[in-house]
Amino acid sequence: MLAGVAREFSPTSYFDEKTLRFKDRASQMLLCCLKAEQESSVPAEDTGLVLGTQYGSLQSQLNFQRTLEKGFRYLSPLEFPNTVINGPASQANIVFGWRRLSATISNLGTAGLDAILYACDQLRLGRAKTLVAGGLEELSVDVYSAHRSLLAPPGPVGPWSSVGLCLGEGAAAVWLQLASQPQERP
Repeated sequence: MLAGVAREFSPTSYFDEKTLRFKDRASQMLLCCLKAEQESSVPAEDTGLVLGTQYGSLQSQLNFQRTLEKGFRYLSPLEFPNTVINGPASQANIVFGWRRLSATISNLGTAGLDAILYACDQLRLGRAKTLVAGGLEELSVDVYSAHRSLLAPPGPVGPWSSVGLCLGEGAAAVWLQLASQPQERP
């Protein structure tokens, strides 16, 4: 498979095992991204999160479905929150104590950019003083296969291919505030 998997990703560099327990890879990637960029001087009650994703926690949904097919007794209710598209954003809001707007935008190809634009609109409307906006994608064999079978043109797909695109995974976010209401920085 030609794709950009973050093989060296280590969430325990940022969080303890208790915080990471029952969080899927997508949620862990988002949490680590936000922790690395966290603005400690911005009050949690004035902060919100807008996340863009194409596939979200698709791998967790598929894993949950496979477990369900074995029988209800194999399911854990603690795994269910990972199966919804807004799972990673919700997990981040809980961990960081952010209490303002929480939204997840899902579309093909421009979800991260759309999340930033949506966050800017929400700031202009006064729905939050600070919004963190960005994108997240988790890559797995199932996501890669689904993309190849549904969306990609036939032929080789890779970083130097003239056909299609090379999938990757990761999380990125920016902190947004209105220029007319700047807050103190550390």
